[in-house]
Amino acid sequence: MHRRHILFSICLLMLCFLLQAAPTLPGGLRRPTVHSRLYTHFQLVPPPDSLSLPVTDSLACALWPLRRVAPSMQAFFARRDDNRFLVWGGDKAVIAVSPIAGAAMEGDEDEQALFLLYGTEVDVAWGSRLSMWGRWWYGFYSGDLPWADKHSPLVTGWHKRDPELLELDDLEAWMVAASDWGDFALGRGRFQVGNGVSGSIILSRAVGNYGWASWELDAGPVSLSLVHASLLPAGRDTLYSEKRLDEKYLMLHRLDIEPTDNLSIFAGETIVYGGRAPDVSYLLPHTFLRIVEHKLHDRDNVAIFAGFEWRSLSWLTLYGQGYLDELRIAEIMGDWWGNKYAVQGGVVFCAPTFAGGVPRLTLEGVAIRPWLYTHNSQLGSYTHEGEGLGYPLGANLIAYTAEANLPLPARLSLDAAVTFVQQGSVGYDPATNYDARPSNAAGWLEGDVTDTLYLKGAITWLPLAHHSVKLAATHTERDSGSQTNWFVSWQTRY
Repeated sequence: MHRRHILFSICLLMLCFLLQAAPTLPGGLRRPTVHSRLYTHFQLVPPPDSLSLPVTDSLACALWPLRRVAPSMQAFFARRDDNRFLVWGGDKAVIAVSPIAGAAMEGDEDEQALFLLYGTEVDVAWGSRLSMWGRWWYGFYSGDLPWADKHSPLVTGWHKRDPELLELDDLEAWMVAASDWGDFALGRGRFQVGNGVSGSIILSRAVGNYGWASWELDAGPVSLSLVHASLLPAGRDTLYSEKRLDEKYLMLHRLDIEPTDNLSIFAGETIVYGGRAPDVSYLLPHTFLRIVEHKLHDRDNVAIFAGFEWRSLSWLTLYGQGYLDELRIAEIMGDWWGNKYAVQGGVVFCAPTFAGGVPRLTLEGVAIRPWLYTHNSQLGSYTHEGEGLGYPLGANLIAYTAEANLPLPARLSLDAAVTFVQQGSVGYDPATNYDARPSNAAGWLEGDVTDTLYLKGAITWLPLAHHSVKLAATHTERDSGSQTNWFVSWQTRY
């Protein structure tokens, strides 16, 4: 993160300590109502939106004093237990520390890899003004490393690899300070903006983590928020050093309105820019930033988005959203390449409570024009480390998805999803330079069309309070061939 960016964020955080309110993760960063509940690894589960800490005024540790060791071991293997490894509470703060560890066996019919990890999770509530959460872990693959490098969803961004091990480490964290002037937050992670079980056309989690600073003002049925994030370009400036990377940023601001208890509406803009310090003009959450971008010599990648969520019945939710980069109204039905936009919509059916949860079926459709997310500079492309920030499957596609989530007795849950995608071969990769386009015409599904079927399923079992087991499998079917992967994993958090 750039030095001036850090100083600006610190100043905002210091300002909010003058006032008091209940801290919460800003709404623009919380999980949307409709998101996928299907994860092949426990590490892919989004962080919590709020803290759940025990009320205490003393220090409690699982290993000290020594007389606590035996009861702590019993609690570690108990079916129900709310204890944490280390909890300290006082008049002003509560701090909880939980070690985490896990193992996974992954592969296909020919190749397999073993993954081991360990880490720590920390929760802090400091009075009524400040809350912090963090989770960091280190892990490594052994076995068939090329398979893990290509197929593991945990491998994102830069990582270290030698002939024997594929090493991974990562950190997600947030710190929120609340005030009557809004909630200010700093963090590192990734988040989804807009509903969607196959990912969002606006902003998805299918990239590596990045640092961000945010602000939100919640005025009941209306809220205003902004996020400024530090990204990484795909390329390196090798003139000085292979690790000297140009500055790259994402700016997102949005307005949320709830005119009724059943209807939510939102709209906003995204801007990707770089090669310079954070631009103060983009930190105005209540303005139309596309105009600002034009006055800054029209060199950045700006897009607008809008969407809705209608909870028409207790068991039925409708949602939809659009993402627009550029459009000529006169040619909206034509094939001009610059008609770059996407639409996404879905319906959610919920059944009565069963086995302590709510069964859910989501049906969703996505249509994305060619060349959306692209730019003529990697500093303006809608990417982080070369991976698309928008819809996970890229652009120039039409996709249909169904996801079912079923809680089961005996602390089990079953999640399954199927996605069918038709995708053209032109302008589908967000990292592509659009100046390299073959022509100024681009229809829907431009180029050679590939049909792809994605199947995914997972069974999660919580046999003990501090232990989880997951069995998962994925299958991808194309005319050129198919690939089936399986995952068996265990994780503990005390």
